[in-house]
Amino acid sequence: MTIHRQSLLFVLFGGVQVVIDSILFVLLVTLGIPAGWGNVGARASAALVGFTLNGRWNFARGKPLSRFHLMRFAGWWLLTTLVTSVLLEVLFQLWLAEPWQIGVAKVLTEGAVVVLSFFVYRHWVYAP
Repeated sequence: MTIHRQSLLFVLFGGVQVVIDSILFVLLVTLGIPAGWGNVGARASAALVGFTLNGRWNFARGKPLSRFHLMRFAGWWLLTTLVTSVLLEVLFQLWLAEPWQIGVAKVLTEGAVVVLSFFVYRHWVYAP
């Protein structure tokens, strides 16, 4: 599959993930969950969707997903979750108060890791 097609599918599947992630994050924080933990819960739910979609239809290369792929995905997910959770918690404590502000901050922090994630997924997570 060409990088152009993979990038289009990645953006499409990523859009689905962002919607799931952002809605759950705002809901959890609005319910009183600290921003860092809300980010973990929301990202975990969206990550399972993204792992399946990208692994099956985007980066699969004709092979089924394995534990090996899942372990690499989990490692990358843990790293990006740690970074975005700390950043969101700091922003929430210093500046954010309204649900819409929290949602905007969530989308912007996730957007910061998208481009790097595409190449990590393409060349490492889903590599044979």
